[in-house]
Amino acid sequence: MNSPHTISAYECIFEEGTLIEERLLSISRLNSEGKVLHRERYDKEGNLIKKDDYQYQGELVSLSREEDLIEKSITKTVCEYLDDKLINQKEYFNDHLSIQMVYIYDDQGQLIQNDILNNDGSLSSRYIFEYQNLPSSSKKTIESFFDEELTLVRLTEIVKDDNGQITDKSITEVYEDRQEVNSQKIEYKFVEGESIKNYYYNGVEAYEVVECFDEEDRVNQTITFDVAKNEESVTSIEYDKRGNVTKEEITIDDVGISVINVVFDEYDNRVELIKKSKLAADFYETRNYKFFNEYDVEK
Repeated sequence: MNSPHTISAYECIFEEGTLIEERLLSISRLNSEGKVLHRERYDKEGNLIKKDDYQYQGELVSLSREEDLIEKSITKTVCEYLDDKLINQKEYFNDHLSIQMVYIYDDQGQLIQNDILNNDGSLSSRYIFEYQNLPSSSKKTIESFFDEELTLVRLTEIVKDDNGQITDKSITEVYEDRQEVNSQKIEYKFVEGESIKNYYYNGVEAYEVVECFDEEDRVNQTITFDVAKNEESVTSIEYDKRGNVTKEEITIDDVGISVINVVFDEYDNRVELIKKSKLAADFYETRNYKFFNEYDVEK
């Protein structure tokens, strides 16, 4: 893929097929790897309202900064990494530290503790993570959430099979006088080239999700049946020869809800997106977006 140096995004408004308005949404400037370095966002009148800046440490964002020109405010996130793992994250508002998150890992690189600190360095809350290998080759993660007084508030247990898929999840909310447990179970089947997942909440089936695949082994249709609502939603996806998603259509009980069509250039970057959405029983809204990609690199 050839990454554009600058992307200008426009919203195009049509009436009865005729273009009546084209307004600038944003201008993004990218580095040679295609990562956004700077973005400007505009309102309906074409006024610049926000500026975003990003810095990277390898593939990871080390600094993000948003300047709101309307609210006259600046929010900033500063991240520190060690061996590509996030170890410290600080959030600032108008150059004042508002919150800090500290991450601790074990010798295997697994996250074992996450502390959320107030701006004065005092503890706001803490997460503790434990990992267990189960006899069935499954793995369990236990997440304990504590408040500022290190009182247990919530316990989350997640079991994944040897393919990394979640099979069981339980959340225990801990109160002074009681505990409330909510559980989720997922069953996986693969029948005649279709992947089938059945979701159970507190022992009652809630959803069945069926994924269908094309000849390239890509998901081209997802069928979700909501048991409580007795409702079936279908998401259908089409790809071009290079694997880009060119169309995504959603229906609920055979009624069209939304359709997204995307056009790509020869470098597999978007140049147009058309979205048609159902807003009422007999009313659809169509929005058209154009993306102007500039590939010549500034000297």
